[in-house]
Amino acid sequence: PKFTKTTIFQRDVQVSGSLNVTGSASIIGNLDLTGSLDIGGQVTGVVTSLAIASTTASMDFNDGNFFNLTLANGVDTHLDATNVAAGQTISLVVTNNATGAGTLSFSPDFKFSEATAPTVTAAVNAVDILTFVTTDATSVYGTGLLNFS
Repeated sequence: PKFTKTTIFQRDVQVSGSLNVTGSASIIGNLDLTGSLDIGGQVTGVVTSLAIASTTASMDFNDGNFFNLTLANGVDTHLDATNVAAGQTISLVVTNNATGAGTLSFSPDFKFSEATAPTVTAAVNAVDILTFVTTDATSVYGTGLLNFS
């Protein structure tokens, strides 16, 4: 089928063969795809800023794949992961505060090489990038690129 105007489907849609979209397409909800997906152009995602409540930041994996976290002054922020599912890749940009005195610790579901979590850069406005992958709903494997200050 060819759609030339905005089309809203009220139930699941199955496509056998090719689906070509010229312009924009919006999907509200889930898209399950079997087969391959070729994309010409860019793919972007929403960047979610994490809030710190009682020295804990919860990264809800249902909220997307890209997160920002600004650490609090002189406080160890504990990072938790929720709604973890197999097959996810998550990027977290950690920025230290204006004094550079914030630290970061991780809940036990985070696993790092040689069982050693990265130490965030203790410098004013330092930026570290942490990347996580999941292969099941319980373990979050991480690595870090540090000191983009």
